[in-house]
Amino acid sequence: MLSRQGMQNNSLLIDQLSSMFYQESTTKYKSIDYMNSEEVEVYPSDRESLCVWGYSVVAACRVVDRSVVAAAISYFDRYLSSSDPSAKQALTRIFQFQLAFVGCLVIALKDIIDTEGKILKALNWYLNGPTPNDFIEGFLGVVPPFSPHHIDSISRYSKHIVDLGMTNYFVAMHCPSKIAFTSICCALRHVNSLPAIDGLAIRKYLEVMTGLDLNCDDQELQLLLQTMLLGGSGVSLTKDISACLRNRKILIERKASVLNCDLE
Repeated sequence: MLSRQGMQNNSLLIDQLSSMFYQESTTKYKSIDYMNSEEVEVYPSDRESLCVWGYSVVAACRVVDRSVVAAAISYFDRYLSSSDPSAKQALTRIFQFQLAFVGCLVIALKDIIDTEGKILKALNWYLNGPTPNDFIEGFLGVVPPFSPHHIDSISRYSKHIVDLGMTNYFVAMHCPSKIAFTSICCALRHVNSLPAIDGLAIRKYLEVMTGLDLNCDDQELQLLLQTMLLGGSGVSLTKDISACLRNRKILIERKASVLNCDLE
């Protein structure tokens, strides 16, 4: 049985999760498929290179948490999704595109100069939206009590999967809670000391909490899961990602492949 303090902490986490769910449902913290335009002259591979570079920079600075890059990527995608003229220009010039990412990374590190100011203006200063890492911590904080060792292991694996997945443009276009959910489902496969029954219980608990179901006929969720399982490299993305997602034949084939993976 939870102690009084434990119950209070649990209540606070649930309140925090509710707030994050609300934030990600608003347009202020959402990204759109900004590369799905003939005018765009940059590619998902350009974005992926920048994201990988961002993680390498943070890895070299041992006092900086890797979640800083996840926040920077969120700023970057939302900035490029905005109607600000500077964002539109960044999608047609690789140098401006790269500079925008650097600016977002610097903002995440709390330093503001000219380019960062333009990005902040385009975002209307909405910087504190939830990231996948925030949802991972929230979800694992309210699941039924398991040993701290298991939860810590699941958390580490989940965040590592997010690090890999967020470099993928297709993954980044999903809401943070869905990315967190699929990363935890993937992580449950790697915690060998976790009893299978406990892993299934955690997944079912999260399905109830998020309204997501890995066994349902949600083709995009299955495609997202497969991509996360493959470390963010499961889908080769081009500017016509929306057209690809509408191709039912491809989705069914990918779904069948995912269903062959036993997450339980």
